[in-house]
Amino acid sequence: MAVNQALAHVSSDFMIAALLIYSLAVLAFAGDFAFGRPRRAARPAPAVNAVAATELAAVGAASAAGGGSTVTAGAPGAAG
Repeated sequence: MAVNQALAHVSSDFMIAALLIYSLAVLAFAGDFAFGRPRRAARPAPAVNAVAATELAAVGAASAAGGGSTVTAGAPGAAG
């Protein structure tokens, strides 16, 4: 079977066009990344309540002040 030269040239032209389009897309992405509006990075993180974080971390684990007891306040069977 003979090679169709016209289709080979069209295919080559489409490859060049695709390469140019992808190159422009990469440049546009880089420009948006460099000069675009900051989104999540500039937003401050929400403040964490230290007491709530301590209570959440101690659930189901022996606390340092508890002397090795795994029963926490508010748990079923806790004396209080």
